[in-house]
Order: sequence, then structure tokens, then C-alpha cells
Amino acid sequence: MNRPTRFMALTAALLSAVPATARAQVVPGAPATDWQRELAAYSLTVLRSYNALNSEWRAALLEGAVDRAAEHYAVDARLLVSGLPELLGRDSIAAFLAVMAQDLVDVRTSLAEFMASDRLAFASGPLIYTHRATADGLTRMEVGNHVTILVREGRRWRIKSQVLKYDEPPDEPLGDDL
Repeated sequence: MNRPTRFMALTAALLSAVPATARAQVVPGAPATDWQRELAAYSLTVLRSYNALNSEWRAALLEGAVDRAAEHYAVDARLLVSGLPELLGRDSIAAFLAVMAQDLVDVRTSLAEFMASDRLAFASGPLIYTHRATADGLTRMEVGNHVTILVREGRRWRIKSQVLKYDEPPDEPLGDDL
């Protein structure tokens, strides 16, 4: 048997050992396979966990319970906020949250994208942070985006890495001509 024929015979033998379900290709519009349903169900479970974590984090911040809010971060978490140096570790993040909570009026996040795997999840979307301005006593809104990476620790999900990027305010006030 020449070399190409041996290669083709070996390939055919290996492919025959793979179950038909593993060789099947997904055709657009075809019914979902069992693994697709399982993946969708798992992603929904992780999304629910993320929503619960996010709601608890937000409630703790609004109550000024920064230690409780910081518990949602992994011990070795990283936080990067526009204009500030990177914060490493839950203790550094808790110190930042304590300062943030002092003038916090509201913080809202929503999802534009979400993906989950076995131990990691990715969430990103808009972020609105409303705080009291110390100079004039008025509230100000900072608008931007968040990118949040979660890691599963046992049955619990924690924030492993988070980026909070605020948009730069416009140079000129917005007029009525919009």
C-alpha cells in the first residue's frame, strides 16, 4: 500500500470509530441536538446566577455594605476603573467600594453580551453610575460600559476581573438642537 492509500485507510478507520452523533454537523434550521439543549440550559443557569450576584452586589453598595459587596469578588480579583490604577485583590477593591459608596446614588448595569463555559462566564454591557457631586450638591451621571469576567468557585460564582470604563463627558454642554 502506498503512503496516500495508507493515510486514507487510517483516516477511514479512525472516523468509523467516532460515533455518528459526534460526526454529525449542525445544519441551520435543524432541530437542536441534546448537547445544544444542555448548553442552553447551563447558560441560562449561569445567567440567573450572574443576575443574582449583580443584584446582591448593587443592593449591598446602595446600603453602604461594602464588605458584603466585596464578597462578590474573588480573593485575587482585578478591577480596572477609568482614570484609576488597577486594583488587585478583594481588600483593595473593598477600599475602593467604600469610597465609591460614600456619594453613590445609584449604579445600574445591563447586558449586551453574555457567554458561559464550565468555570468562566463573560458579561458586558452599559453601565450607569449616579453620584452626588460634592461641590454643588447635585447628582451626576457617569455613563459607560462594563466587562465582567466571573469564575466559578464550587457552586458559587464570583467576579474575577472587571473593567468599568466611563465615557468622556462632552466638551460642550448638549444644546436643545439635538
